[in-house]
Amino acid sequence: MRFKTFSLLPERNTNTRSSRLLVLGSLALVLLGLVLTLGPASAKTSAQKSKKEATQPTPSPSPPTVDFQATSEVDIVEKQKSVDVHLNFTNKSDQRLTISEITLSSQSFSITSAQSGTPQVVEPFQTFSDSLALTAKESAPFSQNKLILTAKYSWLSGQQKFESAQTAILTIEVRRHFEEEAKGLPGGTAAILYLLLPILPALFSYQLVDRRRKNEGWHVPTFSADHILPAFFFAVLFSLIVIWLTKAHQEIDYSDYKILLLVIILSAIAGALIPSVRWGIESIMRRIYDFKDNESGDIYLLRALRGRHSKGGFVWAKGKVNTEEWQGILFHQLNGSPVLGATLQITKADTVTNNQWKEIKAKLFGRESADQNDESAKHQELLAPKYLRKLVNEKKVKVGGIAQKVQVGSSYMNSFVVVNAVKDLEVDPATEHRALVRAVD
Repeated sequence: MRFKTFSLLPERNTNTRSSRLLVLGSLALVLLGLVLTLGPASAKTSAQKSKKEATQPTPSPSPPTVDFQATSEVDIVEKQKSVDVHLNFTNKSDQRLTISEITLSSQSFSITSAQSGTPQVVEPFQTFSDSLALTAKESAPFSQNKLILTAKYSWLSGQQKFESAQTAILTIEVRRHFEEEAKGLPGGTAAILYLLLPILPALFSYQLVDRRRKNEGWHVPTFSADHILPAFFFAVLFSLIVIWLTKAHQEIDYSDYKILLLVIILSAIAGALIPSVRWGIESIMRRIYDFKDNESGDIYLLRALRGRHSKGGFVWAKGKVNTEEWQGILFHQLNGSPVLGATLQITKADTVTNNQWKEIKAKLFGRESADQNDESAKHQELLAPKYLRKLVNEKKVKVGGIAQKVQVGSSYMNSFVVVNAVKDLEVDPATEHRALVRAVD
């Protein structure tokens, strides 16, 4: 009899369990391999990290907390003037501080005095107070200036000394002298007066000297509407010249009375120089061209033969001074006042022969010169005034006398020329050309 073997478990469940055991075993082997592989690397990394942390230096301590304040007594100052600044340095830490130096970073101001010197020790949670005097330099611009005050201090951390700094900023405005007073003037007037200041003394001195040059006496100078445009033009030109000479955009500091006085004096000298030069030139010209009473015949003839008087010929004029009638050859001084002169007789010098005299007369009046007693001699034209001047200077021709005198009313003047008596002469329009000289054998 055969017995059949059989299992109480199903066959399918047995196969599934075997598969699961097989998968779990594989995963266990993989995990074991990862642990064996990563374990040494992780240990190595931890060792390196620990070593690196061991060699890294200790960080420096942070500086103590401080407060540095600077307050000026005024916010506006003029050049070369000082302003007091009060300083407060507060130590907000538990460390002892030593202030080594307080400096100013500015090209417009400088520290001129300090109430306390340095170094100064500031205990923990204490305040150090001090004051400085700051002075605006001559080169300070007329504007708001930012000033940087720096307090340098030292402190200890363990056995090591450290240096730190704290800054404070001040704003101070530099203004011109009398700028506040100028604000009371109408809008724009102060700026115009400031611009015209170097020109006005020149204008006033010019008027004073020029009126004296014209014999108008001394008068108080005036500034009218006719002077505004040229004065403004010269003021702008003067400002441009100052900027060009100083090589910077700087203006003249009129707040300094020495500079102001110097500008006024130089401007007045420059203004008076122009009419003074004209006055000097005119004085020289008057000595050359202007006639004078009681001059000799030779001097009168030399003046009359100059191009200023001889150009266009010589005119015999009539006129009145008040009620008196005058007649004579009309000349004018440099200032325009009239002068009356006589007609002259000229003759040869003793060193000149008769033939030479004939040649001279031919050059002066032409080949057929009129006889001195002839009526046409009155109107004989002088052809070569320069040549006659040369002959008079060389003493080859001399004045022999008066051919026709200056007439006043029914009488005649014995002088060659009349100046002062005919200054107010009213010349009649009707005139005629006359000969200045007549040749006498």
